[in-house]
Amino acid sequence: MAEVEKIADWFTREGIVRFEIEKGLVGGAAYDVHKTAISDADMARAQAADAVLLAAVGGLKWDAVPTKSAPKRGFCGFARI
Repeated sequence: MAEVEKIADWFTREGIVRFEIEKGLVGGAAYDVHKTAISDADMARAQAADAVLLAAVGGLKWDAVPTKSAPKRGFCGFARI
């Protein structure tokens, strides 16, 4: 995601297009903080956005997490957008 931000920043600096980037947590990172694959606040932020860019969301660290809270469920939320 850091590399994508560099590209978006370049486009903005060059005046080609302006990006406003807001970050949220999805998947394992969200589970570690909120004990859910995506918080309601981050889902609302994603639903209000013009575009959503996701990076990797899971990993072996979260294999034992119950299915209803598993990091990969973060993708399921985006099906509602």
